[in-house]
Order: sequence, then C-alpha cells, then structure tokens
Amino acid sequence: MEMAKHCNVNLHDYLRIVFEKAPNAKTDEDWNKLLPWNFLQADG
Repeated sequence: MEMAKHCNVNLHDYLRIVFEKAPNAKTDEDWNKLLPWNFLQADG
C-alpha cells in the first residue's frame, strides 16, 4: 500500500484491479504486471 501511495496510484482502483486479476496470475510476469509501479503503465 505504501508503495502504491508513493507511485501516486489511486488505491481504490489499484486494489480493485489487483483483486480482479490476481486469481488469473500464473507466471512471474503476470504478478509483475500487478506491482504498483507497473500499474500506471498497464491500466492508467
């Protein structure tokens, strides 16, 4: 959460996306896409 705040990610949106996508994450690459500093590139 602190890293998401540091990256200026909207926490509500970030958690919603993470909880939606986490069940389908299978690889390290999938999980890396859910990191806060990658969130802005993929979904913001």
